[in-house]
Amino acid sequence: MECLHVSVRGIEFTRHGALVYEGQRNMGCPERAWLIREPEEAFRATAKPRLLDQVRNAIRARHMSPRTEEAYVHWIRRFILFHDKRHPNQMGPPEITAFLTALAVQRHVSASTQNQALAALLFLYREVLGCDPGGSKGSCGQSGRNACRWC
Repeated sequence: MECLHVSVRGIEFTRHGALVYEGQRNMGCPERAWLIREPEEAFRATAKPRLLDQVRNAIRARHMSPRTEEAYVHWIRRFILFHDKRHPNQMGPPEITAFLTALAVQRHVSASTQNQALAALLFLYREVLGCDPGGSKGSCGQSGRNACRWC
C-alpha cells in the first residue's frame, strides 16, 4: 500500500489507505504515528476556509443583516462564475467592469441592482481579500502568488 505525505501549516499528515496519521514525515511506517484521525476531519481542521465562507465570516463579524449576507454571497458567486470560476485574486478592475456591464447590457438589470453587485464586490476585495480595486499600486501589501492583479 502506498503512503502519501502532506504538510499543511507545519503539520505533517500521512495517508495510508483510508486512514490519515498525524506525525513526523521521517517516521517511516504509519503504525508509529502519534495520532490517528479520520481523513476529512484531519484535512478540514487545518484547511483555510473557502472564499465564500470567508465572506460569510467577515459579514457576520460586522453584524450585518442575514439578507445582506445572502445577497453579497450571491453576487460574488455570480461574478466568479461569469469569469469561468477564476479566483478573484486573479482578476482586477477590468473584470469587475465587464461583469457590471454585462449585467446592464445582457441581463437588463436596474441601476440599484448594479450598485448592490458593486457593493458586494468591493466588500470582497476590501474586507476579505484586503485589496482596494480603486487604490494605488501595492495597496494590498500582498506579494508573490497571492498578490492582486493590480498590485
